[in-house]
Amino acid sequence: ALRNTLTDLKRQKKGVHLIIWHLNQTGLYNLGDPSRKRNGLDALIDHLHRQFGRHQVFRFRHDTLVAVLTPPHEATNASQDTSPPVSPSDTKDFDTRLVNKVTEIPDLQVMAPLSLSEVIALAEDFMEAPTQDTWACVDQLQAERLLMLHHILKRLPEIFEDGTLTLHYQPVINKQTGRFDMAEALLRFEDATVGRLDVGLVLRLIAREQLQHRLTQFVIEQACKDLSQEKNRLHSIKRVALNFAYREIEDPRFEALIVNTVRQYGLAPSQFGIELTEQEMGRSMEAVEHCIERLRPAGFYFHLDDFGVGYSNLAFLIRTRFDVVKFDRSLLRSITDSDEHLAFLAKTVALFKNKRLDLVIEGVETKQELDAIAAIPFDYIQGYVYAKPMPLDALMDFIASQTTTKREN
Repeated sequence: ALRNTLTDLKRQKKGVHLIIWHLNQTGLYNLGDPSRKRNGLDALIDHLHRQFGRHQVFRFRHDTLVAVLTPPHEATNASQDTSPPVSPSDTKDFDTRLVNKVTEIPDLQVMAPLSLSEVIALAEDFMEAPTQDTWACVDQLQAERLLMLHHILKRLPEIFEDGTLTLHYQPVINKQTGRFDMAEALLRFEDATVGRLDVGLVLRLIAREQLQHRLTQFVIEQACKDLSQEKNRLHSIKRVALNFAYREIEDPRFEALIVNTVRQYGLAPSQFGIELTEQEMGRSMEAVEHCIERLRPAGFYFHLDDFGVGYSNLAFLIRTRFDVVKFDRSLLRSITDSDEHLAFLAKTVALFKNKRLDLVIEGVETKQELDAIAAIPFDYIQGYVYAKPMPLDALMDFIASQTTTKREN
């Protein structure tokens, strides 16, 4: 398998590849040469040296090798290979960076990614030892992604202080008044080295490194700081929704943290909505009920996010007395193609309205979608059709422009 892979790589004559090969005890023995007192890994290393050069092959422990392989750049037959060659200087620079980064990983194991999601899973689990012989070939883009994840893992404790992690705000329009009197705070991640990155990935890494409480502190502190500094310019925003995972509200420190921080900044609990996603609802009903029982009397509001894609226990939702239910965009997509789905959504909304819950439809992006829900009595609309998530400064300008327009009209 390795010989065929190497042959293919040399034939391609482009790109830089990272091969990591782990051998279990059987593989170490079967590929070895007892007469020369060499195990299978030694044999593989010798083979790679002959094929690609000695400086590109490295050993990790007794059973794992890493090879940074740059296939030859000069085509043996130009008529057979019309692909543009990779610049030798570029690949040499990449070799150097890759080698430097890979050798920093303390317990490198098997890497066999076929997609970005597998690369992510691999970066999260590289401490776990494999159980069988494995080989992998990763192209330059995938290797760069792996190094990016390793870079983030090393920097995670710093991102809460250095501006890498920020809050953006998406205004939510009150359908009756036409004013933007709510907003949702959303995390954004932008690193000087790797650039902007999907927040979902960062949250997974934060959970893996057990930094969830530090994230909770950051979200509450930053939102309070933003609202206290600009409360005069954000006067129309009556409430900001903060997203929390269930494991965050299960933390016994959560209640004191949010109450004390809000008080410290001279704000009112009624200015905040604690937003929980329905997708995890079945995991911790007791924690949800306990949190609502303790924090509702203080004045906090409770929002249920992503309704329609998760647990969907209506009796529980009504019993726990959420203040706001946010309907997921997936429901919106279905009604634009089906009158039956539209009728079902209207009946569901009517059920919640009878319980005096405020209802938000989120993810509205087009005029067509806006028209489709016109007859459904949602209280609020959230989506790109009105405004995208934006930094605090942009939010203040947006609110000011809306206020001016309202006065002129």
